[in-house]
Amino acid sequence: MKKLIAVLSIVAVLLGVFAGCAPDSFGHETYTDVADYYKIFELTELREKIRLQELFPEDISDLDVQDFYSEWELGLAGSADYELYLSIQYSDEEFNAEIDRIKNLYHGCILYDTEHFRYPAYALVVGYMDTSVYALVDESNSLIHYVCIQLMNDERLDIPDDLMPIGYHDFGEVEGIEFHITEKNEFFFEA
Repeated sequence: MKKLIAVLSIVAVLLGVFAGCAPDSFGHETYTDVADYYKIFELTELREKIRLQELFPEDISDLDVQDFYSEWELGLAGSADYELYLSIQYSDEEFNAEIDRIKNLYHGCILYDTEHFRYPAYALVVGYMDTSVYALVDESNSLIHYVCIQLMNDERLDIPDDLMPIGYHDFGEVEGIEFHITEKNEFFFEA
């Protein structure tokens, strides 16, 4: 009888531990220090990682970074919730060179959009599979805001509202637009 009570007690404790303390994610990283910027390229389970690596500057050590925020959480289903924004102020010459670099991504197939954002945007992906990767251009201040969002609930986002697509809701849908450049440098657009 004592053995049965001991076994039941152990089972009850283990069930309590697994039910009450089970993790809701398998990893969580938040970066706000510019010195950690390189780590964004090492995060896993990003659907549009290649596009992120191509759109975002590779090295920001000599740039005038105005703001940087990255939050990544690997969920139970093996996908990651992710939000990243990087705001850089460029000199006029650097600004024009960076805009030219962005315009030529995917042989010029990048979407230039002035309708679904508060600033003119160069988008690689918007709302496709609940993911968006784009750069917003604040020409009057020579600022470029680089943004990547994946599966983020609109209520949990830390990205400033003026950097979000107009109509962003739920976990990444964007009302009125779905855009994605395919691997063949073609694009899928649905408005």
